[in-house]
Amino acid sequence: MKKFWLRLRKRCLLLFSLALLLMTNSITYASPIYQYKYDANGNLIKVVKADEDLSGYSSQPQTYKTFNHDLKLPISVPKVSQQEGAMTTVQFWMKWNGVDDVMPFTWNSGYNIWLNSGVLGFNTSNGDLYGVPVSNIENKWVLVTAVFSNGDVKKSKVFINGNEQKLQSYGTHAKISVSQEALIGGWERNDTYRYGGDLSELQIWNTELSKGEILTYMQKPDTPIQKGHLLGQWVLFDAPSASLAFKMNSRYMLDNLPVNKERAGKTTVQFWMKWEGITEQMPFSWDSPYTLYLIDGLFGFNTGKGDIYATISDPLKNKWVHVTAIFANDNVYDSELYINGKKQSLTKYGEAAAPKVTDSAVVSGWIHDKNYRFKGNLYQIKIWSRALTESEMNNEMFTANTTAEYVDFEMNEEGLS
Repeated sequence: MKKFWLRLRKRCLLLFSLALLLMTNSITYASPIYQYKYDANGNLIKVVKADEDLSGYSSQPQTYKTFNHDLKLPISVPKVSQQEGAMTTVQFWMKWNGVDDVMPFTWNSGYNIWLNSGVLGFNTSNGDLYGVPVSNIENKWVLVTAVFSNGDVKKSKVFINGNEQKLQSYGTHAKISVSQEALIGGWERNDTYRYGGDLSELQIWNTELSKGEILTYMQKPDTPIQKGHLLGQWVLFDAPSASLAFKMNSRYMLDNLPVNKERAGKTTVQFWMKWEGITEQMPFSWDSPYTLYLIDGLFGFNTGKGDIYATISDPLKNKWVHVTAIFANDNVYDSELYINGKKQSLTKYGEAAAPKVTDSAVVSGWIHDKNYRFKGNLYQIKIWSRALTESEMNNEMFTANTTAEYVDFEMNEEGLS
């Protein structure tokens, strides 16, 4: 496996990365200030006192996702500590539209960040707030760092642009802890409190970040702060900041894939797609007649016999959508297709063959000839040798972390043929 990853690293250049621009604003920090130095693995090397005032440093994300009070994104944090007294840090960039009574982030336990009646802070689902009055933060980017304390909300902390806030109690707080499932943009229990505005770059750590670490991140966003404690990173966007464009005369070959070749085994393929609406195209296919096919207003699985097991394709035209395809060996009708995390109802057209996945694949077209090549843009292809759960699919839509369990191809123009 290590050799495979080394080969993959050498072959696949990193194309898509989140770039954060350093910009100045009116926030000031008292001098002297302490800077935290880390190695490439996120280990703290030393703490030094800055030689100069670091006033005026802040950042603004280039890539973000807009929430219009109609969206909440589920994520999974299976390794978060739920022990009493444990501290969990949740950090995100926020550009709030000013509409009151919203929750930009909630744990499914009911522990959340609430903006209500001019106060930003922690809510324990008891009609309460442990927070700080805020003003003049709407319609501007601010970095929110929330340290959740399990069991005692009064030990929790909020930092805004690296400055710790003095929190006060409103109402009676329940005893509550974080959970392994969470939501970005709303509340788990119903559809109220949905957030309005922009959010970007959400990160979760299994530890309490210090002010110095937060300020270090603001100055140098690519610094691996507490990497050993990082539980997840979600790069939120409406459209990727970069992607690979296909022009119907190019394709990308993948090999040495860790797929499931067992009888009735399943393999999951995920990617972002912006299709230009031209028919008879294959954005992805195995080194066999087993493909994903766009034809005559349909999108779905094809086994090379003029067949398709598909959903309607018109809603996919000229927009970024997230595709999750679960390919089943031997019986295409056991396969599943999800668009933006929602399972599609598929219909049979024609008679299918008994298909199988292979350890090689083609991005844009298929292996047999130069036909069916894709016109549009693709981003971040991920392949697992198993079927993902719906919770995992939703979590993977925006996650920036990778594990050895799957292959994550960030393709580049050099791989096109």
